[in-house]
Amino acid sequence: MKPLENLVCLELGHIVAGPTAGLLLAELGARVIKIEPPVRGDQARSMAKQSSGIFAFLNHNKESIALDLKTEDGLRTFHDLAATADIIVSNMGPGVVERLGVDFDSMHRLNDRLVYATIQGFLPGPYDGRPLLDEMAQMAGGLAYMTGPQGHPLRAGASIIDMGAATYAVIAVLAALRVRDQTGQGLHVYSGLFETSAFWVGQHVTAYSWSLEEPVPYPSRATSERMGWGIYDLFHTNDGREIFIGITSDKQWKALCQVFDRSDLAERPELQTNRGRLAARETLVPELATLFVTRPADELTRMLQEAGIPYAPLQSPADLVKDPQLEATQSLIKVQEGTDGHPIWAIRPPWRIANADLVEPKTPPELGEHNFKERIT
Repeated sequence: MKPLENLVCLELGHIVAGPTAGLLLAELGARVIKIEPPVRGDQARSMAKQSSGIFAFLNHNKESIALDLKTEDGLRTFHDLAATADIIVSNMGPGVVERLGVDFDSMHRLNDRLVYATIQGFLPGPYDGRPLLDEMAQMAGGLAYMTGPQGHPLRAGASIIDMGAATYAVIAVLAALRVRDQTGQGLHVYSGLFETSAFWVGQHVTAYSWSLEEPVPYPSRATSERMGWGIYDLFHTNDGREIFIGITSDKQWKALCQVFDRSDLAERPELQTNRGRLAARETLVPELATLFVTRPADELTRMLQEAGIPYAPLQSPADLVKDPQLEATQSLIKVQEGTDGHPIWAIRPPWRIANADLVEPKTPPELGEHNFKERIT
């Protein structure tokens, strides 16, 4: 059983946001047909080296049909598909779907059961019609301000707003499908990049409303404001690795002292509580650093595991292709092979549903691979 089995989604998506929504629906079992312009296809197919993984990551488990929607034949074919489809996902630029005649109103007249998801820079409002990209959304929505040090806004190291807005769009699609089951009518749902960024800094908006004090970016905050924990830091090991260690309870502090045989630390009155450890950070963290750096990473993580202390090794994306947790949970999937035969890996969405089958990974489609009539009817 796959939750969205037998549902058909037409994806008018390109680069990240639309394709992410299509991928999530495909992973839930929907048949996702990616509509691409002829010759060039999705821009992600030809992106430069550092972004070259986008297409394979976000477009496996889909079909591809190359259609020129500016032509009568292309538009007719799209209408034929939309007449029996369940979902349309679009992240085309402002006004594009209206000019092409594939907007919600046009499609709803054709098939009133269609759920139509529009992912755009802004929800309908004063900024509607203004183009916006991921990094711009992080800037405008307060996220880059909170991420970088004071005066140096910094975007996150991934297209998190595009992917976040797509995820919220899918949540809205699932809700709209439930409404359709009850009423027989499809709905138009929206998701905005700007609003996604603003939602993610919502705690800071509320804190400002409460105190009327300008929020301070995380890297520029005092330690007590930034983390709240006396020990919540990245430490070096003697084999060149780095491990983040967090002590979030007095019980964990005692366990740490016990497993490292440091009764002297455990007995110091000022370190019995998190507040005391926070006040002693200036000397305590360097002291722990000298303790941890005497051990290799494997030994240190074994001891932390034994003590029940939260920890995380610092890893790069390159480390994840051999991560045993990702392998065991089938989160790391082979989607195709490189030109020299080496595997091309992708990360699966982070949910699992009891008694629902995982979708078998399929190679990202070639441009127009499914244009043959027998493949699309």
